[in-house]
Formats: sequence, C-alpha cells, structure tokens
Amino acid sequence: MLRRNFVAGLAGLGALLSGCATAPAEYQGADAGTVVVGLGMLGETKMESIRLIVQRVGAPAAFPSLSYQHRSMMGADKPDFQFDDRAERGVVLVRAMPPGDYVLSGFSLVWANNAFTPQKALAIRFTVKSGQATYLGNYQFTEVTGSNVWGMTVPEGGFFAVEDRAATELPLAQRKGLSPQMPVINATVDADRLNHPLLMSAAKRKRLAAAAGKAS
Repeated sequence: MLRRNFVAGLAGLGALLSGCATAPAEYQGADAGTVVVGLGMLGETKMESIRLIVQRVGAPAAFPSLSYQHRSMMGADKPDFQFDDRAERGVVLVRAMPPGDYVLSGFSLVWANNAFTPQKALAIRFTVKSGQATYLGNYQFTEVTGSNVWGMTVPEGGFFAVEDRAATELPLAQRKGLSPQMPVINATVDADRLNHPLLMSAAKRKRLAAAAGKAS
C-alpha cells in the first residue's frame, strides 16, 4: 500500500505557508547561478501544497524549499501551465542560488494540516554554476487515495512523474526573468533508473494509466 512509503505528521504553520514567510531572501551574490524546475499536480487533488527539499552538499541546513501552493488558507499560486482543461496545473520556479553542489533530498505534501514525507530519502544531485541555469525537469504529483474507518476518501500520498519539458518551460522561465542568453544545463533525471517507489518517468506513468484503463 502506498501509505507505507510515507511518514505523516502535523505540518504546522510553516509548512502551510510553504516557507514563504520564513525562508531566507533569495541569493543576491554576483556569482549566482539559477535553478529552474516545473512543479505541479495532475488531476483533482485534496493536497494543498508540495515542496521539494533542497540541501547544499556539505552545508548543515536545508536550502529554501521549492514549493507550489495548490490551495491553502493563504490562497494558491497562479498556475503557469494548465493543460487538458484543469487536468494538470503548476508553476515554473526560477531561483537564484549560490554556485555549488546540491541534492534534492526529499519532498513534503500538505493536506488538512498533515505533512506527508517519504520514508525513503531522495538523492538527486545537481550542480549550480555561476552565470548559468540548471533545469531540473518537470515534477508532476499524482495523488493516490484510500478510505478511512468511516469509508471517506482521504489522501494516502502519491508519486511524482518526472519529465524533460525544457522546450516549453524555459520560455516560461524567461517570462520570470531568466535571461534568454544564459547557458542552460539540462539536469532532468531518468526517474525510472533511480529505483525510488515514489518517482517514475512521465512515460511510465502514461503506460500504467493506459494499462489500468484497458483493465477496467
């Protein structure tokens, strides 16, 4: 059952705000590099926000998270992309970061003040270089639901499908200030090779969805 892959706990106000009110200011150094990532949700979902947790290699603390507010008591982010009549929506995030080596170490999902975090940590490494952009790919969350003791449908977590959408997302990033002249490193991972229970390629997700449709 998917729930076995998650730890659930009280999210707290900081998680509900996705760190927006408490995160350090975006890096302003002249040696900055840029990170670009697409982050969103597929289909209708009860999840309120998702956060990708980034850590700098060798640093003691996590870097400000990359987050998307789908809905919350503080309002939601306006989607940058929206396909198939609201079947998919999300944002393209553009962040200035100090040059160095980083790891995408995990994620957090918030629903009804409960935070879901994966049992198995992620270990997706990437490098930020001065004067260059690093594109991490598109991470689309798909919710998986179950039933509680009263028979009500509740989220049990979900998984991410990872896809290279540089052709469509880099132009969106340029609308947010990414220089068209800035060199771009495409660091989209092959999620199927990571062997993580909560990550897969978008192509694999489509195959599984097609197979499930035929079985029904």
